[in-house]
Amino acid sequence: MKLRKLFPFVLVLVLAAGCGGGGRKGTPTPLGMIGFNSDVGGDDEIYVANTDGSNPIAVTNNSEDDGLGNFSPDGSKCVVRRRVGGNDEIFVVNVDGSGEVNVSNHIEDDYNPVFSPDGTKIAFATRRDGNSEIYVMNADGTNPVNISNNSADDYSPAWNADGTKLAFDSERDGDSEIFVMNPDGTNVVQLTTNTSWEFEPAFAPNGDIVFEGDQPGNLEIYIMHGDGSGLTRLTNTSADELDPAFNADGTKIIFSSSRDGNSEIYTMNTNGSNQKRLMTRSGSEEGNPDFAP
Repeated sequence: MKLRKLFPFVLVLVLAAGCGGGGRKGTPTPLGMIGFNSDVGGDDEIYVANTDGSNPIAVTNNSEDDGLGNFSPDGSKCVVRRRVGGNDEIFVVNVDGSGEVNVSNHIEDDYNPVFSPDGTKIAFATRRDGNSEIYVMNADGTNPVNISNNSADDYSPAWNADGTKLAFDSERDGDSEIFVMNPDGTNVVQLTTNTSWEFEPAFAPNGDIVFEGDQPGNLEIYIMHGDGSGLTRLTNTSADELDPAFNADGTKIIFSSSRDGNSEIYTMNTNGSNQKRLMTRSGSEEGNPDFAP
């Protein structure tokens, strides 16, 4: 689960042979690739693998925590949450691991960064105003603007496919619920109204929204239409099911699950069928998966 501030671990993508700088031989190519976090080496690092889970390759190897953002639409960069000197900062990184730029550079924690679909903006959560708020800034870090501007904590912004909406989770009604708004902060609409907690929304290309919720007591994955209707539970286990994300054509959902004891990476169809574990790595925890664009 992408815990409120220590959010998943970014996938720093490394291109296959032919890239200069940090390219690593044997790394899966961007097409047909997943990224995930693993503590197999003792601390959390980023790995990439083929979409069937084969050929996992370590990408990061440092003493800092890197947190998941997403890829720029052309696949050339990714946006990263990194713990630097006790503070969460946002970096933009080339997919070969080179050219890291701190684009937030603020004394307060900044996290949950995501590129807009056209790559010109980054939405993120921050504690610059004391509580957690949603901001949008230019991709180079200029012109950060508070778009949620609410006394409650707001987290986990997610763009829809055409960049006209942001989904997020918010504690403004007492527990965590899923909301949507325009990228300028107008037209805020609450989509879920349960007494349970809902987190980590992600849009499908068709506008549906997948998220995790604790309605049965443990965390399960749900899907609903973009207006909040058609709520459907996709997983049904006694374990925690976390971190759902869609592939580019909206036919698959990748997620993490502890149903086999430790946290592993799974995929399923968007109706919840064909749930399949991608890899087994005994003695380690894998989570925070995402599909490459």
